[in-house]
Amino acid sequence: MYKLDWRLSKNADATRRYRKRHPDRLKISRKRWYQKKKKEDPDYFRQILRERRKENPDKFRQYALTARNKLRKEVFAAYGNKCTCCGETTQEFLTIDHVYGGGKKHRQDFNLLGANLYYWLRENNYPQKEFQILCANCNMAKARYGGCPHKNSNTDHQGSLWKEKDWYSTV
Repeated sequence: MYKLDWRLSKNADATRRYRKRHPDRLKISRKRWYQKKKKEDPDYFRQILRERRKENPDKFRQYALTARNKLRKEVFAAYGNKCTCCGETTQEFLTIDHVYGGGKKHRQDFNLLGANLYYWLRENNYPQKEFQILCANCNMAKARYGGCPHKNSNTDHQGSLWKEKDWYSTV
């Protein structure tokens, strides 16, 4: 009913012209209206969102993927966009590492599965002392062997770091 009112009014042409000239003002007013209505009746908007998601699952999946990738880039930019151990910069290989360990417990305590860790980092202003970026290889070596071969200067890539621990027992 709301949308029909202005179309049926005597000033419909003036309304159309105003809307065409001031899209930025309309965007702001729609956002305010949406936020107000969302506070008043959140279940109504959840229901609308569910229906739209059912109608357009591919569109929502693509939107979620885009938002997640944007957030990932934002988080990695905050931590330097490269592995702190070897300097790897390929985004697909980079991971977030808990500097002092305890990542499993931290993820369980705060339910930080998937992109939730990225949201948590952003909400907590990207704590620099507790987190760092490592590539997948350095992160795995740190977890399994207690350190990375890049950091251990007396170890060649065939060397003692790998022989100290029987890696078959950890698989």
